[in-house]
Amino acid sequence: MLLEVSAFVVAGDHEAALNLLEELGQRNSSDLGVSQLAAALLQVVGLSRAYHEQEIAAWAASPVFFIVSRPPVLPGKTNSGRIKELSANNPSSPETCAMIAAEVRRLRDQLRDAETCASDQRTENRSSREMRQLVMRAVAAADSFVEIGSIRRVEHPAAANSIPTRGTTMAKGGAKVEKRADPEDGWKYTLDEFKECYGAKAGQKKWDAAGEGAKEAPGKKDTKACSVCGKTNHLKAECKFKDKECSVCGKVGHLAAVCKASGTTETKTKSTRPCTVCGKTNHVKADCKSKDKECGTCGKVGHLSAVCRDSGDAGSKPEAGAKPTKPCTVCGKTNHVKADCKLKDKECSVCGKVGHLAAVCRNAEGKTTETKSAKACSVCGKTNHLRADCTLKDKECSICGKVGHLAAVCKSSATKETKSTKSTKACSVCGKTNHLKADCKLKDKECSICGKVGHLAAVCRDAEGKTAAEGSGKGAGKGKGAGKGKAGRKPQVDPELLEAAVAAALAVPAKTLELIAPLDEGMPGPEHFKITEAPVGEVTEGGLLLEVLCVSADPYQRSRIKSGAGAVAGPVSGFVTARVLVSKSPKWHPGDILGAALPYTTVQAITAEALDKTMAWKLTGLVDETTASLGLGVLGMTGSTAYGGFYDILKPKRSKAGEPNGETIFVSAASGAVGQLVGQMAKMAGCTVIGSAGGPAKCALLKEKFGYDHAIDYKTAATAEELKALLKECAPDGIDMYFENVGGIHFDAALASMKPGGRVAVCGAISQYNEGGNAKGGLGGQANNLYLGGLIYPQLRIEGFLSQRWLSGQKGNFLRDTAKMFKQGKLNVTETVTEGLENWGAAFQSLFTGANNGKVVVKVADFKPLKKAEEKKAEE
Repeated sequence: MLLEVSAFVVAGDHEAALNLLEELGQRNSSDLGVSQLAAALLQVVGLSRAYHEQEIAAWAASPVFFIVSRPPVLPGKTNSGRIKELSANNPSSPETCAMIAAEVRRLRDQLRDAETCASDQRTENRSSREMRQLVMRAVAAADSFVEIGSIRRVEHPAAANSIPTRGTTMAKGGAKVEKRADPEDGWKYTLDEFKECYGAKAGQKKWDAAGEGAKEAPGKKDTKACSVCGKTNHLKAECKFKDKECSVCGKVGHLAAVCKASGTTETKTKSTRPCTVCGKTNHVKADCKSKDKECGTCGKVGHLSAVCRDSGDAGSKPEAGAKPTKPCTVCGKTNHVKADCKLKDKECSVCGKVGHLAAVCRNAEGKTTETKSAKACSVCGKTNHLRADCTLKDKECSICGKVGHLAAVCKSSATKETKSTKSTKACSVCGKTNHLKADCKLKDKECSICGKVGHLAAVCRDAEGKTAAEGSGKGAGKGKGAGKGKAGRKPQVDPELLEAAVAAALAVPAKTLELIAPLDEGMPGPEHFKITEAPVGEVTEGGLLLEVLCVSADPYQRSRIKSGAGAVAGPVSGFVTARVLVSKSPKWHPGDILGAALPYTTVQAITAEALDKTMAWKLTGLVDETTASLGLGVLGMTGSTAYGGFYDILKPKRSKAGEPNGETIFVSAASGAVGQLVGQMAKMAGCTVIGSAGGPAKCALLKEKFGYDHAIDYKTAATAEELKALLKECAPDGIDMYFENVGGIHFDAALASMKPGGRVAVCGAISQYNEGGNAKGGLGGQANNLYLGGLIYPQLRIEGFLSQRWLSGQKGNFLRDTAKMFKQGKLNVTETVTEGLENWGAAFQSLFTGANNGKVVVKVADFKPLKKAEEKKAEE
């Protein structure tokens, strides 16, 4: 419709244009942007008609058209109504002419005042955007020029008509561009004319905005050469070199190719003079890539040594493109100059100054040092380089421990003699003789036996003064990703003893502990379990034959025998320590000791698939047959629970060794297997430790053996309030951390005593395991009252966790760190050991009656070592 309006305007039928614009405004009255644009164009058409019919003298001096992207609503009557009223008056009346002229000035001033608002408008709806495009095309068709987003003024130099005629020019900034005549499409401007008039960037935007109304005439190209570089494919405004400096006259705005020197009048297409920077003739100074380089002769920027005239020979200048004949003052070579030398920032090994090497260094006597040093390097003893170039100068001497030389040239205080290049002694880190300690790549590794850094297990000496190779064959068994990587050190076993152990294991049927029926509530006991017997299966490819040494009894297993957890009558599973008798797997060797989650069967053949699915960790070198129970306690699930819960879940503040960290921790069931370890780890971290236990004897044990600062006998507190009062006596200011093992009133009392920012690690809730209910995976029982609003402002954090992440090695270094603490005597453990798999039910029951002390372990097999005693070997 707007295109039709523009067509009527061009044809001079303003009445038809006005009618169409009124219809457009009524159709889109609900769209403010469209209606305002229609009103603005209606206003222009009305002024155009009055200008056509009246030929007002006041307009002839400065006729203007205004188009805005979002025109304001003028006060009083609408724009269209005001124009209609003016048009209806006597067209020849001077009063009418004055009214129209005043209306134009008022409209112009108001639209100019709205320019800032229009330009600040950052967003617009789709209909307004489309309408603006239509308005631009319509006005462009009528030879009015519009720019998007702000008010623009277009002057018409022809006073007789509003439609420009041939020869019309558009003016801006003094530039005049003649309009082109096209017989078919009318008068149009070219893209180059837009850019010439408005500038390259604004002209391009104007060209794109005008669309079909300002299409470039076919085949029209500028035939003039660019006044900057001389090319004809672009204008000066688009030239990339317009800000470059001429290398001939030094002025900005043109290059040497079009420069007219003061003495000549001819334009130079190419410079015949050599470049004043590098001396070449294929380019001028402005295009030289080396113009920012420093001269290697005089040190100045702006030229190279090839064209440098130093102070000593001002009259001489090398020929263009010549290579420097003087050696580089940095390294002495003649194929480059100082500015291009890659070694100019190196330090001289003779005088220590930067800017030259020893090859060109002049000492105090004024003599040049030879390029190669005849002396041996004082760091490593070699003669093919100097000390400053030695890559080992920051290494530490393995003999005296000083930095700056190696053992090969070390002079000890006793002999003052230079040591030989190779050491005849074995490396004190790994035991090999082909290198020294300082060159050993393993010197930062930690010993898997004693936990110290600086040597490996191969050269570690135990309390008897024997190395691992000489002693019992203890090897590295870190357990991280146990069973997933390499097999590690092969254990030392006696073939005869191994063969006898395999025969004895297969001679009798294997025993298996089974659950008779699920137990949803009540105290578990021996009557709920039975022993079955079956022959041992064959060992398949990739599988193992295992002899179980010990099995564990843990509180979490109570929830596993409830029907809500999916329990059925059948074999009981849990954590075991076992010995490998036969291995068809490359990851394990006969004699290896491992911890794993397996069925409680005395001897079992495990397949490769089952081995990959289960969680297993290597204990070889950490325990033997006599200490296998530690693989279930401090080096097993119990230890990983304490380690992960304390260090990674509670995250205590760090402090220097032996200094308090200012935090207080409360541990429930502190005399249990996990509680004992948590308390000792907390003391090592500098915490004040409070523990709860049942009875005076256990409370005394907490303080005397495990280092607890305070012990609470929970049997003296019947309610959470009473337990909270006992807790307040030990920690008047509250507690920072709580390690939850019990639940019930312990949880309520601890939560009420937490300081702001307190943390709770939920490991277990043994007080509720025997209660009925199968919800929550078998962990039914009475729920604790937890007011969520009470966690917000104090910013408390409560987190439950399982030990598998640390036990499997996926997180942290549990086995390495805990084994180190245990071997250093920093962790004390107590165990309750029961003999025979058939007595597991009674041992399990002791966890809930409090009859146990520490870790509950059931010994399954007689500990028969696979290595002969030293005395027996000597006799043989």
